[in-house]
Amino acid sequence: MLIILDISSHWCQMYSTSSQNSHHKSAEGNKGRFFLVRWYYSSYPFFGYCCVGAEFTYVTIYMLSRLSAESGAFFDLVKTAGEYFLFVSVPACAVKQVVNVSQLCSSCYAVAAHDAAAANDAILKKKVDATEDDTVAAHAAAALDKYDAIKSRARAAASKKNDATNDDSWSCMKCDKLNPSTRKRCSYCLSWKAGVRDTMKSPKR
Repeated sequence: MLIILDISSHWCQMYSTSSQNSHHKSAEGNKGRFFLVRWYYSSYPFFGYCCVGAEFTYVTIYMLSRLSAESGAFFDLVKTAGEYFLFVSVPACAVKQVVNVSQLCSSCYAVAAHDAAAANDAILKKKVDATEDDTVAAHAAAALDKYDAIKSRARAAASKKNDATNDDSWSCMKCDKLNPSTRKRCSYCLSWKAGVRDTMKSPKR
């Protein structure tokens, strides 16, 4: 179980830091992690003591279990040396397991935080794109409404001009202004309507 814990915690540590493009032992990759994990990777003497002590603990326990049925001066000496050695290696192994648990928890949290941040960025980008699309659509609708209004005014002006042209109004030859048919002189320059002045000046018979 301890070996499984060691392998799984180390794999999660490497995966969480590689997703940030950092080395699993670097200070940048372990930024924000549990203090014991940061100390474990930043202090090489402490790192070596924990790793070597844990490995030698496993070897010593296995060796003592195999020599428990043996007897003799040599085997008694080896077993005594192994038992004394455990006083030095077992604390390192215990600390290594605490580091493994802390490393596993902190790396899983880092992976979850990274995935959540990526998901939030994707949602935010989608909302921004939707907002931009709505803005473009609103501008297009406003431009279309403006075009329709200009087109309507142009049609109204053309219709008004046609109405003015189709009635009996006349255009002044001097200022080129339209005048109603009821007027004999131009409303703008007071010029006579074509043919009217000559008629008025012609002698009576």
